[in-house]
Amino acid sequence: MFSFLRLIKYRNIFIHLLGLLILTHLLVLYTQFLLARGQISRFQYYWDTPFWLLIVCGISILFTWVVYQKVRKLQKQGTHYFPTLLISTLLFMITTNGWFLMMENIVFSKPLNYNALIVSNLLFLIIHLVVGNTFLSYYSLKKLHQTQTTLLKTQKAASEYQLEQLKQQISPHFLFNNLNVLSSLIHTNTDTADLFLEKFSGLYRYILQSNNQELVPLSQELSFIQDYMFLIEQRFERSYQLSIPAVTFSLKQFLIVPTTLQQLIENAIKHNEALPDHPLVIEILVSLENIQITNERRPKKYPATSTQTGLKNIHQQYRLLSQQEVQITQTSEKFTVVLPLIKLDQAL
Repeated sequence: MFSFLRLIKYRNIFIHLLGLLILTHLLVLYTQFLLARGQISRFQYYWDTPFWLLIVCGISILFTWVVYQKVRKLQKQGTHYFPTLLISTLLFMITTNGWFLMMENIVFSKPLNYNALIVSNLLFLIIHLVVGNTFLSYYSLKKLHQTQTTLLKTQKAASEYQLEQLKQQISPHFLFNNLNVLSSLIHTNTDTADLFLEKFSGLYRYILQSNNQELVPLSQELSFIQDYMFLIEQRFERSYQLSIPAVTFSLKQFLIVPTTLQQLIENAIKHNEALPDHPLVIEILVSLENIQITNERRPKKYPATSTQTGLKNIHQQYRLLSQQEVQITQTSEKFTVVLPLIKLDQAL
């Protein structure tokens, strides 16, 4: 498969070079025809001229591409067109002048002809402006197409992700379970019932507000997940518990895909046994680069059916939104998911 793709790549390069060579031949033929003014006796054709012209076009494309890549790295925002064209033109003219002088003086031992030098410089400048502009236009259109394709993929993934969230989080089954817990608390512990209802309503308000957002502040997500775990602890009598060690830095600059932590906690509850006297602790560690979610593996006696749709959605969201991968590590004792943190300036 790899050899086939590489063959296609080289085939495309060969086709482009062949097309450029044919174009240079036609250009030389047309120019010579104009110089001959339609008289066959005055028509002269130099067979090597198209090949030299092809080399000049190749040098122009090479300088334009290299300078464009450097300008993009140094100048993250703004237009790259004018700096690229200006710098590549200077480099191209210096190179072609050096080449012209070397060929004339060293190879052919001709005296310096200033008229020929001026005409050559003018031709080289025209060639570079035409070829460089054409290359930049082609490359820009190609990048625009890639950006549009990525945007469409992101929108599609976001729609699928939101649909999955609505199915998993605002399902009648989930509502029924929590309302049953609330009903039981009302009869046994009214203070806890009031707190449960407050966090329950806040949880769904957050879900509805964040469903249309690609990213949310990490601090909000952590606050949300603590309220969510309060419901889980009441429902399972603290069989599942959450541990979030304090951090020494500000969380304001970090973003995360909404409700990702909730999905991972639900996944841990779905696949692992826990009892009030032997609780399963789900630990969330936040660093400057990522957020790590770890739980001990205690497979249930009768494992629940898993399609891994939630994990696949998380993978796809992070790949599209941050160009970073979600890392999943599973051993006989631990299950760990590492989510890359997205900084605020990267999301702008």
